[in-house]
Amino acid sequence: MSTPLPAPVDRGPFRRARVTGLADRAARAFAPQACLLGYAVFTKGGVSLEAVDERRARLVVKGKRARTVDVHVVSGALRVTCTCAPSTLPLAPCRHLWAGLLELDRREAFADLRATRGPLRIDVEAPAPAPPAGEAQPSPAHKGEKDKSEKAKKTAKAPKPSAKPERARRTKRAA
Repeated sequence: MSTPLPAPVDRGPFRRARVTGLADRAARAFAPQACLLGYAVFTKGGVSLEAVDERRARLVVKGKRARTVDVHVVSGALRVTCTCAPSTLPLAPCRHLWAGLLELDRREAFADLRATRGPLRIDVEAPAPAPPAGEAQPSPAHKGEKDKSEKAKKTAKAPKPSAKPERARRTKRAA
């Protein structure tokens, strides 16, 4: 004998209501490897939210190094920057951004954007450039190396004359 199937559960008005997070809607833009690595950082608690308002968020994602992720909502899309090398080279969404989106979902940030439906477009931008070389101060390690090389130039002396007198060259006379 077969057992009867249970009757479908009537969930009332919540049956069709489905809340999707920002990460769910933006997942198409990410490589699977970025999602896996970002999720690992997120589950370890490596994401902290520095500042958030209705249109912007700044997160710090801590892995081997701390990376800063800036997220801006611009006309229904996310404009993002990250300080990691993968985001500066091919301008593709990175694992730090994925971890940041998971944290924004957890905190339910960007309520206006959550109210919309459909895939979420992500525009990756290069981070702000570093200050010009003339304005930047050298780091102490480089400064020390520079001081050593200048000191070596100043203390360099001319070669000392040999203590032994030079002997005149003796040549064999042809006989």
